[in-house]
Amino acid sequence: MFSCLPCRYENLSFNILCTIRSVMHMERLLCIVLLVSLLAGGVSALEFRSGDRVVVDKPVNDDLFASGGQVSVDAPVKSVVVIGGLVDINGPVSGDVVAAGGQVTVNGNVGGKIVAAGGRVTVNGKADNLVAAGGQVAIGKGAMISRDAAVVGRQVVNEGDVAGTLYAETDGLINAGSVGTVVMPEKPSDEKGLPVLLVLVTLGFAILGCIIIRLFPRQGKVIADRVRSAPLLNFAYGIAGVLVTAVVTLIIAVTIIGFPVALLLGMGLIAVLVLAPVFTSWAFGDWLTSLMKKEWSMYLSFLLGFVVLHLLFAIPFLVGLLLRVIAVAIGAGAIFIVIWNYWKGSSSPNAAHP
Repeated sequence: MFSCLPCRYENLSFNILCTIRSVMHMERLLCIVLLVSLLAGGVSALEFRSGDRVVVDKPVNDDLFASGGQVSVDAPVKSVVVIGGLVDINGPVSGDVVAAGGQVTVNGNVGGKIVAAGGRVTVNGKADNLVAAGGQVAIGKGAMISRDAAVVGRQVVNEGDVAGTLYAETDGLINAGSVGTVVMPEKPSDEKGLPVLLVLVTLGFAILGCIIIRLFPRQGKVIADRVRSAPLLNFAYGIAGVLVTAVVTLIIAVTIIGFPVALLLGMGLIAVLVLAPVFTSWAFGDWLTSLMKKEWSMYLSFLLGFVVLHLLFAIPFLVGLLLRVIAVAIGAGAIFIVIWNYWKGSSSPNAAHP
């Protein structure tokens, strides 16, 4: 499902954020909305679509999750979570839209909120609230945000109507539309540089990934391949695995005799959570290099994915935090599944799911 995307991406001005398509193409944002749905109380029905090119041209009376190189939603849907290279939401959406990709365009009217991230994000329809992050973020002439809009981008253009507050964190704001209030916060001087501690910790994780590649190249590659093969399923198993392990650990810890086992399980869970984003970075880097049709060493592929993911993690408005949670969940799910498959005596990364 990971295929080379059209050359249109070369025209995107913010190349780093354009690679958000990869994160999302791994069904990340797809997962973002899954996480949002879980936090909101769950969904009653789900419909999944994936492929190199996904076109939804018939009404979907369910919550739609879609991922692909090109995704176009041209018919009415209940709500949509989409990750892709080129994402176009043209049909009306009665609920919320969560989208991420190299280029995201929302032309249809949305009954709820829009949460979008990508190299270029354009909104031309109606919505209650808007949260968007990208290299370029545009609120088009036909757009109408009935409440508030919070946007982050190197360049932000508003030609529509924002009834409430337009909160813009950008180097350049072009406001040619109608806005209730414009807020452009300035970063305090002590926040303009990355804290040394954060840099050192991030560097430590990069070194950890290289050590894993050096000591366990075959086993690590199996997990990284698992991340790429079924990211959405990995996400589900990751969330379930972490919750179940945590609950079981607490239950066992209550008994004195089971405390050593609980301690071991707790340490194992911490190890999984620490290693999960490492394998997600590895898989992400492999996918990016496949798009470039280049053969890179495992070290360089991992470091490429690691750097791009951590740039995405830095996106404000909780988007970066959600992406980090998703990256950990996908990596943890892949680890759990590979361990389960080996437990059953299978060494294949594509063995049957537990």
